[in-house]
Amino acid sequence: LLFIVEIGCMFRFLQKERKIMNYYYNTVDVNILVNGHSVAYYYKDGKTYIEAKDGSEYEIQIKNKDFNRILAVASVDGLSVITGLPASTEDGGYVINPHDSFKIKGFRYSDEKVGAFKFVNKNNSYASEQLSSENCGVIGVVIFNDASAYTQTVTKPFIDESFLPPSLSSEPFYCSLTKDMSHSNNLTDNMQVNCQFDMGSGWGSSKESKVTSTKFERGYIIHSFDFYYASRNALIDMGVIENSVPKIAFPKSFKHYATPPKNWKC
Repeated sequence: LLFIVEIGCMFRFLQKERKIMNYYYNTVDVNILVNGHSVAYYYKDGKTYIEAKDGSEYEIQIKNKDFNRILAVASVDGLSVITGLPASTEDGGYVINPHDSFKIKGFRYSDEKVGAFKFVNKNNSYASEQLSSENCGVIGVVIFNDASAYTQTVTKPFIDESFLPPSLSSEPFYCSLTKDMSHSNNLTDNMQVNCQFDMGSGWGSSKESKVTSTKFERGYIIHSFDFYYASRNALIDMGVIENSVPKIAFPKSFKHYATPPKNWKC
């Protein structure tokens, strides 16, 4: 009887979580921007890829189309964009108001400034300097709903103060390594990532990005986004981008000039 009760509770929990996921379907958009414009996306085997051009700075744009606040927790190359430490879904993030948007412009180093995300060779990446380059080549964003469903109008984005990094909080900071965002299930996957993903992210120019803190009662993860990136040559090697585009000789509706008749004399 106890086993049946436990199965019933789990079934009801999954039903509730599924209803929540259905309710929040398509309520958040995430895009990678270069020079203010969305990059081109390539799709293969259920994954989303983008081309990383060496030296280009980029931003992560998040649009909240829901009626309630959301919490966006982001990672780049397996590192938290706020702390620079190994990323966890329990990390702090950016609270975005209803029908509002926010651009994560880089790694945060103060309440007012970030170091812009910049595509570089993975050997020169921030991740390789901090820890290792094994997770270079992925941008991850998870979205939490507001468990309190409390809507508040603000003029600036917030950071969840429950998980502030040492530079923004007087409380000691601890990072959980048990729930990482490496996006690899086994050693073989990691070996493939090391072999094929040749780009990472470094620090570009200093950019203004003012934030303040607020309370946020995180509920469920309602969305999860992964963008895998590499150089064009690497994407071609992976089969993500076709190496050559077939040329088609289309018939022409107009010629540049008229052709004179055979017996015509000028």
